[in-house]
Amino acid sequence: KGYIWMATESGLCRSDGSKFKFYKAKTSKASAVSHIQEDGKSRIWFVNFSGQLFYIEQEKTYEYKFPKGLPDFLSYHIDKQDRLFTYHNDMVWYLHTQGKAI
Repeated sequence: KGYIWMATESGLCRSDGSKFKFYKAKTSKASAVSHIQEDGKSRIWFVNFSGQLFYIEQEKTYEYKFPKGLPDFLSYHIDKQDRLFTYHNDMVWYLHTQGKAI
């Protein structure tokens, strides 16, 4: 809490008003990111321009691994119960944030 999160061409950036910190995942295929969202567990989620979904938990960046067979998504949303919804080809997919399709 108390941070400003910014999606940039160089990755996700956090500022406390005087210092800046950039977050990058080792598995990231693109630097530019967008669609920042915080979930109920205070994890920060974001997507890069290659369509990979990531989250930050305890200062570490993790890639969210979608279940096999799930199509690439166009957008995502995490609700107050930490349920992950993705959208693709006029279909909405509901997943657990642990990566299980429902």
